[in-house]
Amino acid sequence: MTIKAVIFDWAGTTIDYGSRAPIVAFQKAFANVGIQISEAEIRQDMGLDKYTHIHKIMDLPAVQNDWQARFQVLPTEDDCNQIFSNFKAILLSSLTEFGQLKPGMSAVIDYLTAHNISYGTTHRL
Repeated sequence: MTIKAVIFDWAGTTIDYGSRAPIVAFQKAFANVGIQISEAEIRQDMGLDKYTHIHKIMDLPAVQNDWQARFQVLPTEDDCNQIFSNFKAILLSSLTEFGQLKPGMSAVIDYLTAHNISYGTTHRL
């Protein structure tokens, strides 16, 4: 069997060792509404699409308690939509900060190119 193509995921696979960009973007998006979330709270659902991930964070008891103390109501779908919109803007504006190739990726790309193996990446927020 011959490998004809390789498809890489972006964050944590080819760039952004440790997936720092989404961690920071989640923390800033929630901080913008006065809610502090920990890296551990974020990491427990990493891998989900980011919209679902925001809902999971919003469902955390600590976040719901903080939200209710701050706004006197539980978060709504509109709140989730606003945080998601803010998250995307923060993430996209930070890509140059976190977009360095992971160690070894240049060698992998050189190998694929030298062996005429096509490659591409996924992209999903």
